Amino acid sequence: MSRDTSSSAKAIPLLHGGGVFGSFLALIGASCCVVPILLVNLGVATSLVAKLAWLTRIQPVLFGISTIILIVAAVLALRRGSARWMFWAWWSVGALFLIMTMLLPLYEFQIQRALLEWMRG
Repeated sequence: MSRDTSSSAKAIPLLHGGGVFGSFLALIGASCCVVPILLVNLGVATSLVAKLAWLTRIQPVLFGISTIILIVAAVLALRRGSARWMFWAWWSVGALFLIMTMLLPLYEFQIQRALLEWMRG
């Protein structure tokens, strides 16, 4: 297959990059407790973590948009034959964030309990 240098082929990395970023924001928005605790322990300022609460309100929108972006990026990459291993690596990261976004609310309290016990030592 020949390489397509059109603008749509150049947009594929932007699409999956946007999907990864959006799915990461959706993951942060899906968590009320675990992600903020982890961010504070990683050294992120608590005032910044408090500002992330607005992501909770738009989390379903971020999830939907990220899902659509990742699907469109995969379809375009497969149609153009331009899907390299780096594309699929980043696409998998975005898909993993989306899966974690769906599962995190189900197990958040168990994760929080284990995280707090681990922090106490």
